[in-house]
Amino acid sequence: MNSFYIGKYFTITLSYFMLREHKIFQSELYQTNCSVLVYDECKIVIDPNWLPSEVKNIRTFVDQTHDNTPIFCIYTHADYDHIIGSYLFDDAIGIASQQCVSRGKSSVPQSDIQDFYNTFYINIPTAVDFPKIDIIIKNSEQTLLLEGVQMQFYFLPGHTIDSISVYFPEEEILILGDYLSDIECPWIDNNFELYRMSLMEIEKIILNHPLKCIVPGHGRKMTHQSEALWRIERDLQYLEILESKAEPDEIVDFFNKNYSPNPKLLEIHHLNEKKLYKN
Repeated sequence: MNSFYIGKYFTITLSYFMLREHKIFQSELYQTNCSVLVYDECKIVIDPNWLPSEVKNIRTFVDQTHDNTPIFCIYTHADYDHIIGSYLFDDAIGIASQQCVSRGKSSVPQSDIQDFYNTFYINIPTAVDFPKIDIIIKNSEQTLLLEGVQMQFYFLPGHTIDSISVYFPEEEILILGDYLSDIECPWIDNNFELYRMSLMEIEKIILNHPLKCIVPGHGRKMTHQSEALWRIERDLQYLEILESKAEPDEIVDFFNKNYSPNPKLLEIHHLNEKKLYKN
C-alpha cells in the first residue's frame, strides 16, 4: 500500500479497501437519510441530520467502528436539514461544492437551523455554524481518491443551485441528495429546466454505471435500476403536469398514485406553482 500526503487534511492511497458496512440512518423527520460508509482506513458520513439524539446516534456509530481513522463528511447541498448535524463532525474533513460554500456565506442555512431549534423548543447543542469545508468540488464528474476510497461527484442543480450527488464505483453506491424520493414530488428551489436536465443526468449515471444501492435524500432507498428509472420518468411526468397547469383533481390523483398520499406534501407542489408562474 503506497500513500502520500496532499496538503494537511488527507492522504491519497494507491490501493482500494473493501467497504465493511454501509448504514443508512433515517430520521423520523421527513424520512431524511444520512449514509455512513465504514472502511478499515476511514469513515465517510453524508448529510448528518436532524434531531440532537439522532445525530448523537450517528456519531456513536462512527466512533464505535475503527479508532484513529479519518472521517470525511460530505454535504450534498446547503439546505439546513442536510447540514444540521455537522456540529458533531467538526473534526471531520468536510467535502462540498463551491456553490454550497457560497450559500453558507449568506448565513441563511444557519438562520434556518436556529429557527428550527427555536420553533420546537430544542436546547441548542452547540453554537450554530456552517460546516467546515476542506475539500471543494469544483467540476462535475470530479473524482477523489481518499484513503483508498474512490468517489465521483456530479453537479445536479435544480432542487438547489449547489446540489451534488456522489457515486462510489467500487461499492456501486449512488448517494443522490434531494432527488428521486418515493414520498415527495420534486422540490424545485432553483430552476425548472435545470431540474429536468438533472433528472436526465441521473438517468445517464444509472444507465452507465453498475449500482447496488441508490439513496435519495428522503424516503426509501432503491436497489434495482428499474425502480430508479421509474422514479425518473414519474418526476419528469410531474414536471409536465406542473407546467400544463393541470386541474387540482388531476394533481391530487397523480400524487396519490405516485407519491405519499399525505396531503401536507401537496404544499411542495403549491410552492413549485408559485415559483413557476411568477416567472
